[in-house]
Amino acid sequence: MINLKRLPSSITFLLFILSLMAVSLAYQEKNLQQKLVITEQNTLNAISTEIILPPKVQAEKDSLKQLFEMAKSKNFKIEWYKHINTGELRLRSIELLQESQDIVHTIKVPIPSPLAQTLNLFDECNIRGHKINKIKVHLNTAGQKFLYLKPKSSHSQLYSAKLIDIKPSKITNDNSFIEISGQGSITSVVFHNKIGISPHFDDRAWSILGNDLPIIKIKADLFPQTSRSIEGIKHLELDKFRRVYCDIDGPSVQWDALKIIKDKGFYPGRQMKKLKAILEMGYGLKNAPTLNEDPKRKGWSDNSFFEKNYQPDLKKINLLKQHYPNDFEFVSCLNNWPSWIEAKNLKSRNEKGTPAVELFDSAADLASRFIEAKKRQNELIAKYWEVKNESTIKSEWVYHWEKAYDSWNLLAEFHNTVAKTIKQRNPELKIGGPSSAWMHLDAGGQNGFNLAHQQLRFMDLTKEHLDFYSHHFYEVKELIINDPNRLNNYGGYLAGRLEADLDLIRNHMILTNNIKPLIISETGTLMRAKNEIDHWIKLKNYNSLMMRYMNRAHEFKIIVPFLLPVNWWAHGEQDAIFDIQDDGSITANTQSLYLDFWQGYKGQLIATQTKAKNVFLHAVRDENIIQFAVNNLNPYRINIDINTLVDNSKIKGIQQRRLWLDKGKIKFENIPRDNLKDIPLSVEETSIIIITLDSEEVEFNSQQLNKTFFAESTLHNTGQATEFILNCPMQNLATSKLRVCFGRKGGFQKNLYVNFNGVKFFRKLDHTNKDGNFFGYEEFDIPTKLVKKINKILINIPQTGGKISSIALSCSNQTIIE
Repeated sequence: MINLKRLPSSITFLLFILSLMAVSLAYQEKNLQQKLVITEQNTLNAISTEIILPPKVQAEKDSLKQLFEMAKSKNFKIEWYKHINTGELRLRSIELLQESQDIVHTIKVPIPSPLAQTLNLFDECNIRGHKINKIKVHLNTAGQKFLYLKPKSSHSQLYSAKLIDIKPSKITNDNSFIEISGQGSITSVVFHNKIGISPHFDDRAWSILGNDLPIIKIKADLFPQTSRSIEGIKHLELDKFRRVYCDIDGPSVQWDALKIIKDKGFYPGRQMKKLKAILEMGYGLKNAPTLNEDPKRKGWSDNSFFEKNYQPDLKKINLLKQHYPNDFEFVSCLNNWPSWIEAKNLKSRNEKGTPAVELFDSAADLASRFIEAKKRQNELIAKYWEVKNESTIKSEWVYHWEKAYDSWNLLAEFHNTVAKTIKQRNPELKIGGPSSAWMHLDAGGQNGFNLAHQQLRFMDLTKEHLDFYSHHFYEVKELIINDPNRLNNYGGYLAGRLEADLDLIRNHMILTNNIKPLIISETGTLMRAKNEIDHWIKLKNYNSLMMRYMNRAHEFKIIVPFLLPVNWWAHGEQDAIFDIQDDGSITANTQSLYLDFWQGYKGQLIATQTKAKNVFLHAVRDENIIQFAVNNLNPYRINIDINTLVDNSKIKGIQQRRLWLDKGKIKFENIPRDNLKDIPLSVEETSIIIITLDSEEVEFNSQQLNKTFFAESTLHNTGQATEFILNCPMQNLATSKLRVCFGRKGGFQKNLYVNFNGVKFFRKLDHTNKDGNFFGYEEFDIPTKLVKKINKILINIPQTGGKISSIALSCSNQTIIE
């Protein structure tokens, strides 16, 4: 050992410094191994590391860049698509042929290398020409036989094939081509993606999400002995929330899928009935009976068809009775009326069978007779019928294109006509609509919100005839929704637009005495899953949306994620829960994890609370099993401490069910936990913490009632202070939270000011000052002593051009169970 006292002071000092450096280096090495250390600010420090992509992923990123460089070179005819939610400019199609070519036995159309390497990103190959109904099309692949592109539709002028079997590894980089054999002439070869290909490649998916930000420690309270009532809803209604998108019937392979899904606690929720395809075209099946126009009454159907072809099917009736309970309820949606009922001579193409105005009665009569015939044939039919699919957009209701028509008034008139006619034959059925697409209620008009005015007007015009209102909510393809580095306002719903939409609709219902249940007949993510990251985005959005819906349970009748059991008409589709193998059996796809995650989540609602922002909670108790769902919508990871107010000796076991993304891979695990401290959640992860009590002796001793109250007016312009009157008859409040919903194109630079019964609050809004429409909300915890039976609330955003759409006061009180 060195004796420091005998060394010169300078050397002693140097050794001292070196020893400190050694300790520091050792600490840094340990820190790097652990990645994170606790700080005094109740956070964990992040280690910022460069993202190194796997070679295969890096190649995909490079190929995407080259594809867009090729598309912008102007050497090819390109169709661009501006995404309806985000405004992002996407590549929708690329055309290869520059001039017509006659087929002499065989022609080869070269595929440029950047396109060849990215064909898996396209949905279909569309070949147009003349007399090409007998052609065969193959795609050359790396070192393999040509891949046959089987047509999904084919006639003399179009050959269209899905590209579901294309994988990046199968495509050669050079000398790739489409080979077309047969007869005729080809005018174009187009590779197409319906919703467009994004130029954005998010490297973060192959890292630990949120690794560049601190891990935030949060606290949450769980009350196993306090039951929860959401405006009268006291149990998780499985028939409301455990649905998938499909019909109750189908070919044998769908029945195989339905039986497995049933065992997991899920049932069919909704399917569309395309009347033209079913009745006029017989689904294109040979010798199928088809409906014709009544020769004696132009524009009307020959209804003798139903008596001839829709008699009781005893085998089908018995099968449905065996599989479904007697009181089983689901949704069907009408669409695509036959050609003799369609509107004609309009400026726009009528591709989805919008009926002619003068034939609304004919369309309603056909719908009524079809439903009656299906009931006679199968006995079990949908209880809830939507009049027309996504009729709020132009492609589905062509009058939205036509300036000569009041399209929304016609839409309401059509819904009323169909509802009245169906109920004359089937009074027990519930009829609704408009099965809305693109629920950006903040869109349109000088100060925005024209779509909101039209939707509310539709509700007013259909108040006396419709039994429910239905909408679709689809997220966009975004890895991190509340991304602090986002350059534009988020174009989906989970960053606040969902609550703002639903609050405005609910507020208007109350003000107009038109309280009807909502049916969310489609919800999910507007994209196809082509890889692991796509699957993750769809799964995490399903979970995040479901958490929001479950906490507003009293507003809904049925929620249907757009998750199909099996695509029996298109093998190889990855978006379905199951895929069909060559031997006809089915195997689970990645999307089946949604069912596995929620399987067994059931019971009586129990109370929870947290002050953490963008963390959503829901909990149920089934005898001695407590399940606590936590959804982290933050761009950072969280560690959650759960306080149960239950003696630890009464807790028998703890398990965390996790579904999250880790370095480009989806992980699904059930992880035992020693305690309820520091439970980790990744970015946009939903976890279920399962707590098993030692016995059922931990009895309920109180009940929490949750109710939301709305102001007496909606949709006020910003730029000036507006007084809202809000009645709150609830007494003995335990909590009260004010939610202010507002929106503006380009967001706000000014602050939000609130005066609640004389007490002032404010919130900065500069985070909304970005390109694109902002529509969301801010919440304020209001001391319960401030809340009166009649409350005066002043709201002011001193910037013109926007709207305060609605304000709501969410309250709770607690009563002791004797």
